[in-house]
Amino acid sequence: MRLSLVFLLVLVTAYCQFNSCEGFDVQQTLTKIKEALEKGFGNKFKKFFHGITKFFKEINGKFEIDGTPLVITFFADDCEMKITGKRSLFEVKCPADVTEIITQTKRHCERSSQISAVQCATKMVLEEIQKNIEIGKISGS
Repeated sequence: MRLSLVFLLVLVTAYCQFNSCEGFDVQQTLTKIKEALEKGFGNKFKKFFHGITKFFKEINGKFEIDGTPLVITFFADDCEMKITGKRSLFEVKCPADVTEIITQTKRHCERSSQISAVQCATKMVLEEIQKNIEIGKISGS
């Protein structure tokens, strides 16, 4: 029961912080999310993912969506390699978890590389926030 109350308090606090964000412009945020989804994330991930040595290491980081108060945190777990015996000799699965700090929107994705998994989960998070803004679940001050 205590854990549930703490969790609820955290959610309410996060929601209130998002709604009372001074100077927060919902339409600008919506526009910037659409731009990011259409254009991609550019070099946002470049500093985190470089070289094959990162393939088998856990990687985490944080970045902002330009022009918005949104802050994305991610955790890319080390990749798992499995021998399949099918068309390709092996299969690679790299899981990633992404959270937007203010709205506490979270998504998980698995792809064949860590960067692809993080981009996939980030896209899902931004699409969820976009949907919530459009239906009025998230509003600015």
